[in-house]
Amino acid sequence: MLTMTPQARDKILAVLNDPARKSQGLRLTVTPNGHSAPQYGLSLVDKETPGLNDTVVTVDGVRFYLDRLSTPYVDGATIDYTTGAQGEGFVIKPAAKPPRPRPQLPPELAGEPPTGPDAEKIQQLLDKEINPGLASHGGEAALIAIKGNVVYIQMSGGCQGCGSATLTLKEGITKLIKRELPHIKEVLDVTDHASGTNPFYRPNI
Repeated sequence: MLTMTPQARDKILAVLNDPARKSQGLRLTVTPNGHSAPQYGLSLVDKETPGLNDTVVTVDGVRFYLDRLSTPYVDGATIDYTTGAQGEGFVIKPAAKPPRPRPQLPPELAGEPPTGPDAEKIQQLLDKEINPGLASHGGEAALIAIKGNVVYIQMSGGCQGCGSATLTLKEGITKLIKRELPHIKEVLDVTDHASGTNPFYRPNI
């Protein structure tokens, strides 16, 4: 999910192998930057045990500590070390990602409002727990259909085209629905994110 150029790896290992530092790895943080590329940061990590919200990735012998909000922006990124008239330092370049294929709503469900106990419970979760949080980003999620153990969700507003929509669906919406309805096996996003006009975070693609 993350690569380093040989120049970057040599510089990083030189720092990590310095006996005076005793560093265990590097923390890679990401700050979304609206319509522009996200801002990356590198810092030394002295403790070996990761935090509760950390994911540890080892690349070419280097341990990188990532918090869960930064992870989606790191996939496919490259760490380089450059020198020039402006000085020298690390440069992190995000990957140019093709848009992911959008799950399609089964034709037989189009236009049919979902009904039944599962639909009522999911709607309650959307109204009371999910959408109040999304509203702070100008977004909203709606229940479109239920087929068997699969739930179809559509996002709008700030969530439509947002670079964090996948994380929102996986870590937020899906977990809440499966917590209350364990028989639900999958939650699919059928939003046309490519047509979003005001995403909270524009994806870096």
